[in-house]
Amino acid sequence: MKSNPSNRFVATFIFIFFSISLSFTGFVRASHNSGADISYTHVSGNLYKMHANYYRDCFGIPAPVTLLLHVESVSCNISLSFTMNQIPGSGVLFIQVCPGTLTTCDGGSVFGIQKWEYEVDVNLPGQCADWIFYFSDCCRNAGNTTIQNPGGESVYVEARLNNLNGDNNSPQFTNVPFVFACLNQDLNYNNGMFDPDGDSLVYQLVCARTAPNTCVNYFPPHSAQQPFISTPPITFDYFTGDLFIHPTAVEVGPIVYEILDYRNGELMGSVLRDITVYIQSCTNQNPEATHMNGTTQQFAWLFPNDTICFDILSDDVNASDNLTMTWNQVIPGATFVTAGSPHPTGLFCWTPTINDVRSQPYMFTATIQDDNCPINNYEVYSYYIYVTLDSSLVFLNAGGHDVVHSFYCYPNPSNGIFTFKSGLQFSMMKVYNSIGDCVMNKDFASSIELTGRAPGIYFVELIAADGKRAIQKLVVE
Repeated sequence: MKSNPSNRFVATFIFIFFSISLSFTGFVRASHNSGADISYTHVSGNLYKMHANYYRDCFGIPAPVTLLLHVESVSCNISLSFTMNQIPGSGVLFIQVCPGTLTTCDGGSVFGIQKWEYEVDVNLPGQCADWIFYFSDCCRNAGNTTIQNPGGESVYVEARLNNLNGDNNSPQFTNVPFVFACLNQDLNYNNGMFDPDGDSLVYQLVCARTAPNTCVNYFPPHSAQQPFISTPPITFDYFTGDLFIHPTAVEVGPIVYEILDYRNGELMGSVLRDITVYIQSCTNQNPEATHMNGTTQQFAWLFPNDTICFDILSDDVNASDNLTMTWNQVIPGATFVTAGSPHPTGLFCWTPTINDVRSQPYMFTATIQDDNCPINNYEVYSYYIYVTLDSSLVFLNAGGHDVVHSFYCYPNPSNGIFTFKSGLQFSMMKVYNSIGDCVMNKDFASSIELTGRAPGIYFVELIAADGKRAIQKLVVE
């Protein structure tokens, strides 16, 4: 069940944690900032609740009591600042450890990181297309090996908002960030993004920043898209947010995600997540789970008022490990129950209504966790469900058309010209806009041109003579 890095739609996301002691101080951790992210929720009118997560390495100095949030719009000529206060009860250890294990957060020797949360309500003075909310804090871990002068660089994160034509909630992170990666092991990860408005999301890796529009300097060959040494090179899927890495060097460094939020082709906002990743040798093997019904199927299509149910199976090569399985609960009305030990099976069921029809899929993640001590190991898998009225897109059950994802589209995003490469022979192609209208239907060609169409998200469907189909998201800039 190991992942295949050549398949951009494989979504086995390994969330690896391992035992680590103060002997790990070969990576100097004099400072405390191991990353941050920021998001917002619309309350009413122009009132927004800003939320920040701050990840503190407990070997360093205490987390800040407050964060200074900057709120700016160039087009509206506005510059404001607000104090974000700690949420009572935050500062908890977000690494899962065995009972009785003491980390550096509570006086022990096992590596520990705390998640501190901050909030403030911001009443925007108007509607602007280029709101930016940001904060920075010094300093990054001085033991970072992938960037230059890390102990003198701040961690900077931002969120953007376009409320000129409507209110918006930013994308929300539902999975804790991965912090540890195992040397010479596959790592697939996803942030488990959820958009409360049902908007379409586009993912990308960007440079770690120390201030607005200011990137850190990477040591070659590291870069924003290749932040760690990996064989094969790191791959990142803009459609799913899937990250694949097979690290081949012991390193410490940042990785930064940007998630863009589109509605009917209009960019409504974005968020950043900056995380420090520690790559070390591991001994314990990671637990595993399957995709739908024990297969590699990750995507499904169904009509409203139909019911979808499928099993997620689990396994672990470490015979003494007992596993637990959970999900991130982001699909209202769906159920997820588990049964069996030591390797449980999860049963997901959902009956969507006509109100759930939309062009973008519903995504949820399932996490499989072992009880390895002192720190548990995780893997996170994602599943995608389209609710549609188009009978040609419903491929869920046996006897339906096969769905494949074996084609590559580049450049993507682009200015409107896209080229396709695939090992399959396709005969037809259709292009849909972000609300599901078919805007192009033609014989297959190795490229298409959407130049002149409105910027935003489109979907291309390639159809083979034997009924196999492949769908990918296109982004026209």
